[in-house]
Amino acid sequence: QGQRPNSYDVVICSNGLHGVPDVPAALERLQGLLAPHGHLAVIESTREDNPPLMIATDFMEVRAGGPADARLAGDALLFAAAEWRSLLGDLGARGIQQVPADEDPLSGLGQHLLLAQVKADRAPLRAASLRRHTADRLPEYMVPRRWQVLDALPVTANGKVDRAALARLAEDRAPAATVAAGSDA
Repeated sequence: QGQRPNSYDVVICSNGLHGVPDVPAALERLQGLLAPHGHLAVIESTREDNPPLMIATDFMEVRAGGPADARLAGDALLFAAAEWRSLLGDLGARGIQQVPADEDPLSGLGQHLLLAQVKADRAPLRAASLRRHTADRLPEYMVPRRWQVLDALPVTANGKVDRAALARLAEDRAPAATVAAGSDA
């Protein structure tokens, strides 16, 4: 989508993830957008016994080809709140909060907000700090002009570094309205 990895402090997904075929893969891609200590907010329907919702969702799922993740085995279109917590936990998220809580009467409505912190095990890196650090140790011509923090190098299907993907990351695609992670804006 042209968004820079490790560039956002918060990503909000509002009733959209249930429509993707592979939710765990989508969560991994969203995690890649978040800077260390970033937060992922997921608002999702968690009950399938809501006829108006299921009619709309069923039509959407048929057009999209249906789920290709754990929902397929259970013949389900939606994940329950506990399954969302598990998916976020599998992602390595910490401090997973859910509103409403399972014991709250509003939980029965089947609409939940889950908030989790990702990449809590990593220290944020800033381009200015990296630039200063390398400028103190390298000749000027060796100091990179651009920095892009990645969680891992992109690889091709045969496991080699995907140079084309790296070149795409080097392009300046960030929208003008984007606020850099960790800024005061």
